[in-house]
Amino acid sequence: MDAASAIIDTEPTTILGATARLRYVVKHESAGNTFDFIDDDDGKTKPWTFVVMHNTADALEKMTAGA
Repeated sequence: MDAASAIIDTEPTTILGATARLRYVVKHESAGNTFDFIDDDDGKTKPWTFVVMHNTADALEKMTAGA
């Protein structure tokens, strides 16, 4: 859970980093490593994988905004 918390709190700065994050989520989700996390955006409890994917999508939008 500590590694997942670190991933939730860290925004990727490269496409390679975003890809690595998503692969990490898939690996742990498929192994059944799940827990809920409180989303800072709306205060609701959501699966940690949702939060990571949402934050990764935001980061990818920022990376490609100037492209």
